[in-house]
Amino acid sequence: MGSESQGKIAGVLQYQDLAYHALPKAVNEIPVSSPIFQSSLSSITIYLVQMVYTMEVYVDGGCRRNGHSSAIGAAAACFKSRQGSYVIYTEPLPRGYYTATPTNQRAELLAIILALETVLARYHNLNSYPHLDVTIYTDSKYAVGCMRTWIHKWLQNGFTNAKGVEVVNRDLIQEASDLDDEILKLGDVKYVWISRDQNTIADEAANRCMDKQEKEEEEEEGEEEEEEEEEEGYSSSDRDYYY
Repeated sequence: MGSESQGKIAGVLQYQDLAYHALPKAVNEIPVSSPIFQSSLSSITIYLVQMVYTMEVYVDGGCRRNGHSSAIGAAAACFKSRQGSYVIYTEPLPRGYYTATPTNQRAELLAIILALETVLARYHNLNSYPHLDVTIYTDSKYAVGCMRTWIHKWLQNGFTNAKGVEVVNRDLIQEASDLDDEILKLGDVKYVWISRDQNTIADEAANRCMDKQEKEEEEEEGEEEEEEEEEEGYSSSDRDYYY
């Protein structure tokens, strides 16, 4: 038969969120010697399209008492399913003598990191090797700028700004960039800015995480006050040391 009669087999498999368990491990070989191909066709053109795993993630970060040593912060990453529900991940910003003071910018970057880490964790738990198609939505223009624009310049100049000073939040930006590189080996990732009123799910999740931190702080302070009151109410005498 001529070229007009050549059969063309094309397969496009696309899935999202948790609908992947029943899919094959990978489509990497079709045995042309199989009887199904031993037909009257003189040749068969086969097109293989890798399966696509789509993820949509809404992220947000927040900070209370921003700029003060007592500041607390939290990040949230909300994975949207095909049914419209969300699987929500939250993480408080680290605090302590050896860590940077929480800020709004650090919270927004940690939210990006949390999303990227979770994307990779989900991917490596699959029973197949799909092409990743990830979209991360954030209401932080700063975070989008870091991931889409400024990172390329910073990687070239050693993370210094126009004044020759190290870029603020370099540790988190570099960590996010490394995770971004890992995902780009597996597919695509996009960072999309949205308005705050389009990001209420992630905003509320981050605030709940900060509420929890503040409640824990209040409980710890209450316990410390009780211990101090007990110590003040106790007076020692010589009789305490003799039987």
